[in-house]
Amino acid sequence: IIATTCSCLVFYLCLLLCHVCTTIFYFYVPIILLVLLISDIKTTAIVTIFIILLSAFTKNLAEFFNLSQPKSSSILNSEVLNYIEWIEVFIVSYLSFYILYYYNELKKIEATFASEVFHIQIQEDNPPIDKILKTITPPLPDQQDDKLDVLYQKIIDLFETQKPYQHSDFNLKKLADILYTNTTYVSKALNICGGKKFNQFVNEYRINQVKKEIENKIHQKFTLEHIYTNAGFSQQATFNRIFKEQTGLTPSEYIENRSRC
Repeated sequence: IIATTCSCLVFYLCLLLCHVCTTIFYFYVPIILLVLLISDIKTTAIVTIFIILLSAFTKNLAEFFNLSQPKSSSILNSEVLNYIEWIEVFIVSYLSFYILYYYNELKKIEATFASEVFHIQIQEDNPPIDKILKTITPPLPDQQDDKLDVLYQKIIDLFETQKPYQHSDFNLKKLADILYTNTTYVSKALNICGGKKFNQFVNEYRINQVKKEIENKIHQKFTLEHIYTNAGFSQQATFNRIFKEQTGLTPSEYIENRSRC
């Protein structure tokens, strides 16, 4: 409601002042950022294109509805107009910074909320793993292996059901926190029971998800960037390197081979 109301107000002001003060169009920038705050990138791109097209025809619309007058006939002199333009730039800059600040804060809240959801779900389904691993005396080798097996199985269950690796900032510390244990036990469980380091283990799940989506022809509906970011990769170069390490092919070569099958 706020975004729509502000958009209508800015559009009306542009119709009134487009011949006198072109900087009035700058007020569309906070509108676009506001849409980004409450919506997604795709919607923001559509709104941006619409605003650009609307701005291109604003003067024609103003003349058609006889709402604006040429700058030469304006009652305001050039010095006053320059002063007004500087005020407009200041207001637009302030509003844009304000919206970007809260956009960044909103992303932080979303990331924190996602992490808390993982904690709650694991806490409801499983008892704290540190109670299983904690003993008064050092465990015997066989006992320690059994405890690491339990922990490794919990890691597998977590990755299969909750898919925490889909978050690009997921790391060993967060995995240990989710399972209520420490990074040493998690590393031992992955190394001894899984034969892999943490990064290898995570990247294997991420690449398998990408391969599965390619096999299901998801790449025909969405871009490859959407697929690998959804799997947890934040950089294309990293994704390409790890994908080739695990499959022996580049992503484009893999897609081409699958299309032949």
